[in-house]
Amino acid sequence: MNAGDGEVHTASSIPGLFLMTDSFETGGSERQFAELAASVNRVNFRVQLGCIQRRGRFLEGFGHVPEFSLGSSLYSPKSFWTRFRLAQYLRRNKIAVAHAFDFYTNLTLILAAKLAGVPVVIGSQRQLGDLLSHSKEIAQAAMLRSCDAVVCNSHAAANRLIEHGLRKSRVVVIHNGLSAAAFAKTQPALPRRDGVLRVGMIARMNTRSKNHLAFLRAAARLRGSFQTGRRDRRPGLPFPGLQNRRKSGRPGRHVFIGYLHHHRIPRRNPVHERALRPVARRFARRPPDPGQPFQ
Repeated sequence: MNAGDGEVHTASSIPGLFLMTDSFETGGSERQFAELAASVNRVNFRVQLGCIQRRGRFLEGFGHVPEFSLGSSLYSPKSFWTRFRLAQYLRRNKIAVAHAFDFYTNLTLILAAKLAGVPVVIGSQRQLGDLLSHSKEIAQAAMLRSCDAVVCNSHAAANRLIEHGLRKSRVVVIHNGLSAAAFAKTQPALPRRDGVLRVGMIARMNTRSKNHLAFLRAAARLRGSFQTGRRDRRPGLPFPGLQNRRKSGRPGRHVFIGYLHHHRIPRRNPVHERALRPVARRFARRPPDPGQPFQ
């Protein structure tokens, strides 16, 4: 039994909240999933988690999370059996609120929750959606239209959904958030230097969709004003298009700080005076060790 706000509740009377993510790999949506899952008030909600792929660094601390694998395709016989199995799980655990966090869970959990008769179903759109194929965008929009609410992390994402026929009253913008611990003071990975303007980019490095070349061009435009400027990167995977570095500056001006998913840099490093978020394939070439310049 739990006590809160002067009331005593049995475990069965507390609303069940089911949160589902594709995986726990390093990424923006996964980070938001982990932050929310850890911060939900357990007095008011009986929180249960689920995923499609039980892997990734954000899994740490959550114990055993049920996995609902889709197999090789969203539309394979196994994927539909998984949705049926998930619906049984939701019904058996008396889930009152089901919240999907990304494209794959939108197409998995929403249908399962409807089959299970979950009272409140929430979808998510945590990107513009412009990188989805036309068929995937249509399929996701159809699923999201059946939700009681859809959470977007930007007005641009919300407006795109409304353009695709979602009711404006059901689209809610909640910007990304971090716990207070993420803003604790920490030692900079690189010490500040007078006369040096550092331009930093934090993004996945295994896909050109993150537009890394825009980062290089922005740094190049600043070179004339800050002759000793350096470009710092915090990639999760080797930087794509290293052959283009001559377009943005001389060798030695690019410093690789570390791999986010290997914990080789602190959670937040106040080393950048400016941050850039410009909005595939994998590259075999590996950057140097953290703190060393590109050659």
